This record gives sequence, structure tokens and C-alpha cells, in this order.
Amino acid sequence: HAQQQQQQQQHRSAVLSRQQQQQRAAAVAGNPQQQAELQHRIKKEKETFLIFTRVLMKYLEQKDPNVYHRVKAIIKECAERNKRHEPGFESVTTSMKAKLKEVVSEAHWTRAEAYLKHFLKQKHKNTVAQQQQQQQQQQPHQRQQQAIQQQARPSPPPRPKKQLVKVIGGFGSSDF
Repeated sequence: HAQQQQQQQQHRSAVLSRQQQQQRAAAVAGNPQQQAELQHRIKKEKETFLIFTRVLMKYLEQKDPNVYHRVKAIIKECAERNKRHEPGFESVTTSMKAKLKEVVSEAHWTRAEAYLKHFLKQKHKNTVAQQQQQQQQQQPHQRQQQAIQQQARPSPPPRPKKQLVKVIGGFGSSDF
């Protein structure tokens, strides 16, 4: 009986999530830019949740192996039920999140979120550092390229020398 209630609750939360997504989509239906932003945001949320599940799994593997094995089975089950297009599993991330929250304690969930936040912060720092390093490496290369391009440019043709003709008071030089 308790398991049936849990399944109903999962289905309700999945339906609510789908309804929220549909409402968001309807709100931006007329605006292609907003649609693209919404799709990008949903994709980013899914990617972040997938990274979170990896972090959670690593954490549980070390701290609570029993829960780790249950979570692993839940992830597999959600993926399979999603592939079979079962009701309540249209969004694998939504169904997975609901089922995982039932099994994982609040303390483990919060700790995994903290690790995720730290991981993402480190990843961002590394990305920024790599970009700066690439820019620094490219700057001397760009200067070199500019110097080469300047050397390769054809020099302008020499200007014709102006002939200096002395004209004094309207007389030519032969008048002197």
C-alpha cells in the first residue's frame, strides 16, 4: 500500500513538472528568442542534474554503500521506463529526481549538492584560467602575425621627385 502511494506521488510530481514545462512553453510560444532561451535553460538544468547524480553516486559509494546500490538501481529503472515511454517517466530527470529523493536522506542530498557546487565552481575557475592562458599564448603569436603581415605588404611606389625650378620675379634661370 505504501509503495502504491509512493508511485502515485511520483506520478503526480512528474505530471506537475510536465505541466510546469508546458506552461513555460506556452508562455513563450510566440517568441522564438524566449523559446530558444527556455530550451537552453531546460537543457542546462538536465545537464546539471546529470552531473549532480554522478557526484551523488561518488559520495554515496564512499559514505553509504547500501543507498548507493539502491540509487544505482533507481537510475537504471528510470532510464528503462523512460525508454518504454511509461506514464510518469516521460522526463527521465524529473522521475529520477523524485525517486532519488525518496531514497536518499536530506543530509546526503544536501552534502552532494555542496560537492556539486564546489565542483562547478572549480570547473568554472579552470575554464577561465584556460581561456586566459590561451589568450596570453595567442597574443605574442598575434603580434608576430601582424609583424609578418606588415612586412609582407607591398611598400607604396616611390613618389616622383619634384623638380625644383627657381622662378624669381617671373624670370627664368637663363636670364641671369
